[in-house]
Order: sequence, then structure tokens, then C-alpha cells
Amino acid sequence: EWLMHFMIAMCDPRRTEGVREVYEIRLPPGTFHVHADDGELRFHDGEAEAPDLVIEADLETFVGLANEDADPAAAVAAGHLRATGDPAAGLRALHILRPATSAAPIRS
Repeated sequence: EWLMHFMIAMCDPRRTEGVREVYEIRLPPGTFHVHADDGELRFHDGEAEAPDLVIEADLETFVGLANEDADPAAAVAAGHLRATGDPAAGLRALHILRPATSAAPIRS
């Protein structure tokens, strides 16, 4: 839950403009999902009903991806990252879920 709250504080919902997708994130601390909804981000505990993308990773890999310190292809090849769903949604999720330099208010 702490990671979800950290992401709420750090992500910029403006990056979701024109995007309406749901991302399910499965990490060792737990599972949560993110609704990217055309300028809004909403984070929820638990699994999503019909996610466009499911990301499974260890915490270190996920944080590295968010900070652009890890390469997604290398993480998949090493077995540290598994993503199922729309590959284009994966690229959008990486962009949306990266920390912003100046985060705008986010609804949870």
C-alpha cells in the first residue's frame, strides 16, 4: 500500500490525456491497479476487473523501470519482469507511471 501512495504523490495525471486504460501492478508488497482516464489517475488496491495490461515484477525492477534506470527488454529477458496485454499499453504505462518533476493533484 505504501508504494501505491508514493506513486499517487509522484505521478503526473496530465500524462494520461487521451488515454483510457487500466494497469494492474503485481509486486511482492501486493497488487494494485491504476485507472488512466484522460487526465486523471486513480489508484486502487487489489486486482483489476479487466486490465489492459498486467505487470508482474520484483520491487527493485519496477522502481528501476519507473526511474528509467532499467531496460524493460533486459528485465524481461532476465525473468524480473512479465507483462501481459497490449504491448502499446505497456509503453504508455511506463510513461504515465514515471515520477513527475512537478506532480499535479491526483485523485485516489
